[in-house]
Amino acid sequence: MQLRDTLTKALAAFIPEPAVSVLVHEIHSFKVTVIGQVKTPGRYELKDRATVLDVLALAGGPTEYAAPGRIAVVRHDQGSPVQIPFPYDRLMAKAGSRSDNPENFCVKPGDVILVP
Repeated sequence: MQLRDTLTKALAAFIPEPAVSVLVHEIHSFKVTVIGQVKTPGRYELKDRATVLDVLALAGGPTEYAAPGRIAVVRHDQGSPVQIPFPYDRLMAKAGSRSDNPENFCVKPGDVILVP
């Protein structure tokens, strides 16, 4: 709606009463990076809310050489990086571990998941 209003105002100088429609074909919400001992490290574009386990699954999961007990998420809060430990071992050890577990928090734009 904001884009439509901005375009309408900009076009009003050239066209009397412009009619503007904006259609969203694809959402590119944000990117997160997975580095280290995962099967497919890289930068992933997420189009919806995702948890750390969701992103690790996209990256193919930890390799046999990974130290899953030391996985961390690096997040830039107010300019300085903050390292948030991720309890992968504990989540996987729980029977019936679910993605809505509060320890399996959602990633934010720009997060980097480190899998040593």
